[in-house]
Amino acid sequence: MADGGAPRNRLSSFSPVFPVRDLRRAMAHYASLGFEVESYADGDGYGFAGRDEVSLHLSVDEEHGPQANHQHVGTAYLYVEDADALYDEWARPGVGGLTRRVGDTPCKLREGSHVDPDGNLIRFGSPMPGRPAERLRAHLQARYGITVAAMTQLDLGVWRVERTEGPDWVARWFAARRTAEAVAGDAAILRTLAAHEFPAERCAADEPVSVLDGRSVLVTEWADPVPRQERRDAIRAAGGLSRLGSLLGRLHTLGDGAVTRPGGAWHHLADGLPSAEIAAADRMLAPSSSARGRYAWDTQRRRRP
Repeated sequence: MADGGAPRNRLSSFSPVFPVRDLRRAMAHYASLGFEVESYADGDGYGFAGRDEVSLHLSVDEEHGPQANHQHVGTAYLYVEDADALYDEWARPGVGGLTRRVGDTPCKLREGSHVDPDGNLIRFGSPMPGRPAERLRAHLQARYGITVAAMTQLDLGVWRVERTEGPDWVARWFAARRTAEAVAGDAAILRTLAAHEFPAERCAADEPVSVLDGRSVLVTEWADPVPRQERRDAIRAAGGLSRLGSLLGRLHTLGDGAVTRPGGAWHHLADGLPSAEIAAADRMLAPSSSARGRYAWDTQRRRRP
């Protein structure tokens, strides 16, 4: 009961209001983040974005120009089921803004953040027990009957798997947008290279591809790193660049369907030919709303051959 005996008024929802320079652009951005968007009926100066049980408002602010000295003009915290999965979704090419990678916090959360093109900040987090390394560890132990001593993240979606018995593995847990067929194609390429005795990664199991939480996992054997100078000496001892060129030429003559498929090297952002990776980089480096960002973008574009 509130003071005076009157019943306490119940709060039903809470929606942050983010200032934006261009409502249509802002609504398009939040649509790319999976929100359903609509503008207010009386005009184009106010809009709404909603997803699941979460909503926010977008309001045109005429003083919110590119010269405004704001680090973050609006801020909200978003509690989610799986912060790592949301990072994969919001970091994909073409979304825009800036999505920072997820990490553990002292608050027992897996936490990341997203800054939209107007400088508004959304921090998002999920309970730490759901962190991917632990889920992946349990999956690998159940799938392959191994005991994992430690998991070390090497890159986005890539872990070194230290086993108590036998050599270490590398586990790549791909984003949901990468199809199971593409990952199976990766394994087929590795099998072909092994069959022709190419110096390359080897699959770590007879069935190296599995699925965890709707996302494909590929396991390969771990290769111990070699110091740079030793690598150079080893390359020279094996015949130098001419030997590497010979291997590449031989690879192109195999004619096997697995190795003729455009595989790409940027597995978490693009698949296919180098042109697809360049296009993904272009989308990631799209012009910033700030004058400094636009200058940096134009400079890099002029340097590109």
